[in-house]
Amino acid sequence: MPPPAFAEAVCNGRFPDLSIYLFAKGTPWQRAYVKVQHLEPVNLYAGERSDRWLEFGEEVLILKRRGPGSGKKSVEVSGPTDIDILRFDGTCATVRQEMVASYMTGAVRVAPVVWKYLDPDIQEALLKDKGVARASDKERPACKGSTMKHPGEPCVKAMTALSDAIGVALRLGVAVPAPEKLPRWQP
Repeated sequence: MPPPAFAEAVCNGRFPDLSIYLFAKGTPWQRAYVKVQHLEPVNLYAGERSDRWLEFGEEVLILKRRGPGSGKKSVEVSGPTDIDILRFDGTCATVRQEMVASYMTGAVRVAPVVWKYLDPDIQEALLKDKGVARASDKERPACKGSTMKHPGEPCVKAMTALSDAIGVALRLGVAVPAPEKLPRWQP
């Protein structure tokens, strides 16, 4: 897991480029998969939270553990452990550890990414994947005139398809550059 101060900085802001970079194939971050049908994304930090609930099979990265067993104390106390997770869309949520599994629970889902919020260099790298390029071509007209807070049904479907294509491309190994906007890495 990353250093606690870095995790807190990530969760106090919104870094969609960073999440794409951290989800790339071969990165060392611990992945988890939501194992309940729906889960409300509660961000305990000042950062933005997604309006979309986590869904069964959604892939997330574990940023930080909180609660019993999360520190380096010599005495262990039983009780629930919460984890801070990073979603594919760059938002964080704090959930109970037992709500996620360390193995794929079925078809992998990702939180929808707003393409226009991604850095042009990351967009360019992702567009090298044919699936992403096709999905991006369909997303643009479907979301034209739609607001990101309340997108229309065609836009939601197109954003979901594009996000899924990005997730597949990253799992297959498409290389993305490090984002320009990053929180400070503090051990």
